[in-house]
Amino acid sequence: MFTIFETYPWLLPLMIFFGRICDVTLGTLRIIFVSKGERYKAPIVGFFEVFIWVVIISQIFAHANSLIAYVAYAAGYAAGNYVGILVENRIAFGYQLLRVYTKKDVPELIKDLNKQKVIIYNLTVLILLKGF
Repeated sequence: MFTIFETYPWLLPLMIFFGRICDVTLGTLRIIFVSKGERYKAPIVGFFEVFIWVVIISQIFAHANSLIAYVAYAAGYAAGNYVGILVENRIAFGYQLLRVYTKKDVPELIKDLNKQKVIIYNLTVLILLKGF
């Protein structure tokens, strides 16, 4: 499929490594989209994820005797997990939930959290009366 790897054999492990990083990173994002119910984003990301994977795995099979290709595949997978986490943290697609039960003044707590750059999207205050 790619004759360039016969001319430049050092390019194959690089393509496998970086392709695998892209593939696994997209997989991380796809899982987040699926868990959030993003009906249109998840399939599009999944298409590119699998397309990259098929290209990479076809090169692995075409060069089945290359140990460096296997190492690049495994290293790309590991690095892809790391990059996927970094991208998710940067874009912040995931959910974070913080529940606070306090007897202190709620408006003051909100001010303190805002000073710490904590953004409050939904606030429910339940006042429990003493003796109930």
